[in-house]
Amino acid sequence: MFHCPNCGGQVIFDIPSQQMKCLYCGTLTPPQQYNVNNEVKESTYETNVYVCRNCGAELTSPDEQMVSFCSYCGAEAVLAGKVTSENKPQELIPFRISKQQCQNIYRDKIKKALFLPKELKDEQFLQQFRGIFIPFWSIKVDFPKGATQTAYSDTHLHGNQYKHTTYLLNVQAYHNKSRFMRDGSSSLDDAISDAIDDYSDKTVPFNSAYLAGFYADRADVPAEQYRMDVLDEAKEEAGDALKAELSRNNMHHLPKVSPSILRKGGIDTTHFKVSPLLNDTFLPLCKDFYGRLLPVWFLTWRKKDRVSYVVMNGETGTMYTELPVEKKTYLLAAGILAVVLFAVLSLFLTTVPPTTMGISALVALINLYLFKGEIQHLMEKELHLRDIGSKEYDPKRDQLRKKVKKRYTLGIGVPVTALVLIGLFFLYFGDEIETTQYTFMNLTVFPATIFALIFVIRGSIDAARLKEKSMLVWVILNAAAIFACTAIAVIRPVQDWWYYAGSAICLAATLIPALKLIDIFNLMATRPLPSFFGREGANHGLKD
Repeated sequence: MFHCPNCGGQVIFDIPSQQMKCLYCGTLTPPQQYNVNNEVKESTYETNVYVCRNCGAELTSPDEQMVSFCSYCGAEAVLAGKVTSENKPQELIPFRISKQQCQNIYRDKIKKALFLPKELKDEQFLQQFRGIFIPFWSIKVDFPKGATQTAYSDTHLHGNQYKHTTYLLNVQAYHNKSRFMRDGSSSLDDAISDAIDDYSDKTVPFNSAYLAGFYADRADVPAEQYRMDVLDEAKEEAGDALKAELSRNNMHHLPKVSPSILRKGGIDTTHFKVSPLLNDTFLPLCKDFYGRLLPVWFLTWRKKDRVSYVVMNGETGTMYTELPVEKKTYLLAAGILAVVLFAVLSLFLTTVPPTTMGISALVALINLYLFKGEIQHLMEKELHLRDIGSKEYDPKRDQLRKKVKKRYTLGIGVPVTALVLIGLFFLYFGDEIETTQYTFMNLTVFPATIFALIFVIRGSIDAARLKEKSMLVWVILNAAAIFACTAIAVIRPVQDWWYYAGSAICLAATLIPALKLIDIFNLMATRPLPSFFGREGANHGLKD
């Protein structure tokens, strides 16, 4: 316990004043002037380690205090404590957001969460916010000083013709970040730490006085584990910066240029590098790394064998939330809204049976797209594709992680491109299309079939990787309903009941997976009870 130099009472780090404050007499002492006397060696300090008997999570604190609540698994049990020596990080950022401010930000956040379980709004629950310092690795990346030659081209108007020129440029890579941050604790999901990673560089040299009244997680993930991920990010940033510079000069990178062709033109290609991707032109190196403690406010909600986290950056107030929904309340609200919409549309909209089926096919397609997206997110979470620091992360899945990351970049382009092409089609050929009662059906069902085929293939691949294989059934069921509508649209029967049957099949196939979507959403908003037994210290070096 930290003691007051004036009265001997308990001292904590006071966030508003950024000083050490006595809880009894109110004496304020700057942390740099407070004598801690807990250094064992220059590189280590003495602290209390508290281990959760339920999940194995380990928290440290220089205070001798009772720890009755685990912030990782939510277990309400006294944590076992022991005194040990910890490696001293080089620097830290003190807490600058108080607990009261943290609670107020959370209250503002949940005002719009209409279907939030009532337990997450309880004022007593909000008192369980815990201040925890999370260990991060601060990694410096440099690029070789020598410039790299690669092929570029530009196109410009010369008289009444466009002139295309190919040549070499000496390229020196750079990036805007001085250092790259990665969390060194397997307890905290990398996706969470990335979501709140807007810390400043206003650090202070490490002093355990800043930890008074808080906890600190232990670093058990070696910096080496993040080496390739950091190098990829550095190359990506350097590539983006170079692309921006080239575009300002109406130039672009040429991935496929034969050095022999350049040599015939009298160009020296001694240092020429052929690279399909611009980012691969650069070869960054990890130069050094050191530990840094960063402040985080942590709130845990537990229900049966699932936990949900609310995590806030203790310096800036940026918040990451995993908020599940109350299924009964959600279904009640959705039912009332559906009745109201049906009544309104019945008054102002009259449709023929083929049009009704076309609308139903579109609804089924939208549901399939959402379902496919949730399955992908669930797969990422189960396989820890965005959590390289997890002890369950499998390096063999690194290529899969990169493919999924590329999907986010290209995924939005598919529907946008499709909409643009459809719009251009109507712009040029709209006047030639004969409008009949089947027109809307044809313009919706057939494109929906193509997209459904793409979505069902992608969704089935991801669903096959999940523990719960039933997800695959719902994907196929939804797509099959759209294909049934396609068959009806091809046959084009005279009887109306065929189109109503197709609509009913689509809506039934949509309703059941839609209900399943709520369960998937709650799975995404929670996670299994963590287990950290057998954690090892991060005493590995970082190699170039």
